[in-house]
Amino acid sequence: MCFSAPVSFIAGAALVATGVATTQKAPKKEKMIGVVPIIFGVQQLIEGGLWMTLGSAPWSTVFTYGFLLFAYVIWPVYTPIAVLSIETSPLRRKVLKVSIVLGAVVSGYLLTNMFTHNVMSEITHKGSLVYLQTITFWKAASVLYVLATCGSCLVSSKKFIRIFGILLCLSLIAAAALYLTSFGSVWCFFAAFLSLWLGIAFLAN
Repeated sequence: MCFSAPVSFIAGAALVATGVATTQKAPKKEKMIGVVPIIFGVQQLIEGGLWMTLGSAPWSTVFTYGFLLFAYVIWPVYTPIAVLSIETSPLRRKVLKVSIVLGAVVSGYLLTNMFTHNVMSEITHKGSLVYLQTITFWKAASVLYVLATCGSCLVSSKKFIRIFGILLCLSLIAAAALYLTSFGSVWCFFAAFLSLWLGIAFLAN
């Protein structure tokens, strides 16, 4: 998690446990949604590793890139694909396919940017992690990212997915307002926490 190693590891373990319970119940076609807490859990465990090795090369670099691979590359593509996997409405499926394309574009751009610009991580004055990187077209990338992640959830015909999308949008605003410098890390934690709710709602659905 963005504030300390112990909380990162606790959050990661809780997320993985929730995801395992979810995927055991989920039918085959719904397992991509059930796996969401597990992926967030692994991401939080990686950030816990970063806290433990911060400033100690090469592991801090490995964990930094590991976290950003989830944040920048996996989520923009995985989210719309997962939502599409349980969608039945033909019109909504078409919109979600567009979201996948948008996600792939921003994912490819951010991945390329990661390996063509220096990436560093450090602790901010608020005691949270910040990932330092130059992103040339960050405004356009941010719009595409939000459309692919939050937007795909809002498009879903499943009520619990739409609620998750609304909560993601609210958490985005909260992270930007309270922790703008370390926005990426904080929003990922908020989204990870919300995925616990998603897993529970999925089990009850």
